[in-house]
Amino acid sequence: MSSRRNQSDDEDLSLDVTEEDITSEVRQDSTVTWSTDWTVGTIIEQLRRDRFDLEPAFQRRDVWNQTKQSRFIESLLLGIPVPQLILAERNSARGKFIVLDGKQRLRSLQRFAGLDGPPLRLTGLDVLTNLRGATYEDFLDDNLEAHSAALENQSIRAVVLRGWANEALLYLTFLRLNSNVVGLSPQELRRALHPGKFMEYLMEHSGEDTHIQNFLNIKKPDFRMRDAEILLRHIALTLRIREYRGNLRAFLDETCSLFNSEWQSAEREVRQASEGFDRAAAFTSLIFGKEAFRRYSSRGYERPRNRAVLDIMAFYFQHPEIRRTLGEHRGSIKPLFEDLCRNNAEFSESLTSTTKSVGAVMTRLTYWGRALSELSPAVAEVIPG
Repeated sequence: MSSRRNQSDDEDLSLDVTEEDITSEVRQDSTVTWSTDWTVGTIIEQLRRDRFDLEPAFQRRDVWNQTKQSRFIESLLLGIPVPQLILAERNSARGKFIVLDGKQRLRSLQRFAGLDGPPLRLTGLDVLTNLRGATYEDFLDDNLEAHSAALENQSIRAVVLRGWANEALLYLTFLRLNSNVVGLSPQELRRALHPGKFMEYLMEHSGEDTHIQNFLNIKKPDFRMRDAEILLRHIALTLRIREYRGNLRAFLDETCSLFNSEWQSAEREVRQASEGFDRAAAFTSLIFGKEAFRRYSSRGYERPRNRAVLDIMAFYFQHPEIRRTLGEHRGSIKPLFEDLCRNNAEFSESLTSTTKSVGAVMTRLTYWGRALSELSPAVAEVIPG
């Protein structure tokens, strides 16, 4: 029963990119796949020179805990083969790499070498128990020189994609590499593909947003980066709804590129939309209580929170005048939503997690806007179309 519920949660909180979304965009290009064996010593030196795109320390969203990182180091010390790294060389900077697969392995080496915050102290080792508590610096001691040599000379295979011209190909690579792994998000790749001031703001603000954390039922920045994607989605729909053409992945990518390049002029509007999201989330929770952000059906409110419901609530409730006028009819909003879900099949269907088309997005926004406009005339000015 529990696993079924978890699966349902993942479906309704599903991330924005699937293979079906991008297959029509993927094409063969001039990509060259190149393989090499790097020693751990070489990789640590590359990390020291900031050659891999790993998140800045204040944005860190690690999946592996200290024990898992330590056991990876132990595997290298014992000469146990480890999975290869899959990288894409940046077209704009030769010798710098986007990490498609292997981020946690690189982060383990980065931490152990003391290149990012306090150095990792090995813990939870099963075989080399004498090294528990040791750091990379300790390996410089003469008594541990054999371990230092074993680690630094151990090889890790790296596969590098060079000369790529098609971002969709990288998304497909990423998805297929992670097809059997639960919880990895294309937002991680988006962050690497579209760095800039807007992306920095998005990662920092979403990681501290308690309303998004409550929605996701987490208490810290999400390692899947669903929090950043939720905020990005709201900002994109708020400021660029008329540019949406049905390809959500491309729409969000374009939003990142646009606001990165125009951050100076866009910053005020972006921050305004983010603040509006927080107020909208708080207002929704006030109105719906424990049923906030859930889809309503003939069986009542569904258990998982629904991102499409979050979208439409935040889209309208972010506006102060709408909140003010709707506040006078607070008790009518929840029954209005239930009635719309129960009696309008088109609206109800548009709230399912798989509907990303222009029609589905516009349907749910339009129908909910028209319903709300019966309570607040201010809503009519915001309905897209």
